[in-house]
Amino acid sequence: IAVGKSATLKVTATGSSDLSYQWRFNGKNISGATKSAYSLSKVSSKNAGDYTVVVKNSFGSATSAEAVLTVATPPKITQQPVASSKSAGTAVTFKVAATGGSLSVQWHFKGKALPGATKSSFTINAVSSSHAGDYTVVVKNVAGSVTSSKARLTVIPAPVASPVSIPAAALLHLEGMITDTLHGLETEEVTLAIGAGGVYDYTRTGPATATLSCELTVDDADFSETKTGIITLTFTSAGGGTYSGTGSYQGTHDLDGDYEGTFTRSGTFTYDPSP
Repeated sequence: IAVGKSATLKVTATGSSDLSYQWRFNGKNISGATKSAYSLSKVSSKNAGDYTVVVKNSFGSATSAEAVLTVATPPKITQQPVASSKSAGTAVTFKVAATGGSLSVQWHFKGKALPGATKSSFTINAVSSSHAGDYTVVVKNVAGSVTSSKARLTVIPAPVASPVSIPAAALLHLEGMITDTLHGLETEEVTLAIGAGGVYDYTRTGPATATLSCELTVDDADFSETKTGIITLTFTSAGGGTYSGTGSYQGTHDLDGDYEGTFTRSGTFTYDPSP
């Protein structure tokens, strides 16, 4: 019952006509409470507790079961939910604390009740843009209700890949060191010329691979050659306009008629987009 309201306790008993009554509060007799009903006006927290009644006649007595009187005070929020900023895909929890006894809780989002959100804490396991906005909670009991302040959830979008287009003409500046295992050469400088119309989109968020047609020019003390083949480049980092990674080249080799067939050249390359 709400504080300030009236309460009446009643008992029904059978026996001879000389029944007498004595109401008790927490095991002690209540002065003047000797009727089949006991009333309290303007109850307060001091009236909360266990009530029983002893019914007697000339043949004996009987004690009733306990009747528990709970006196509720209007709810009061002692801990407001707190605004939060979370990255998309992460979890968020809002909490509330209140006093008043026999409380019920209902969370709201943008003024609308959230189904099943009836506990002192409310969690979203993976937030998205649709969860961004103001959250409140209504706390109730028989004595009244109170609404919390707004707690705004800000959702930070997930990082978006930033593509870097590398046109064919610019890739004429792609140079690096490769190893030619076929000829037993440890290192040699090569220049890669990507075929016309080739475009490679590099994503800054992680490794990416491009397979492109190109011409490979190798200058070595023992020979010089320019062949057309396929180069596969895997770029692994970006910074200051320079993109580095590894690559391999497959093509047909014919040096002075001594060898014909396919070979692979691999190594580390650096792309500098500046002319």
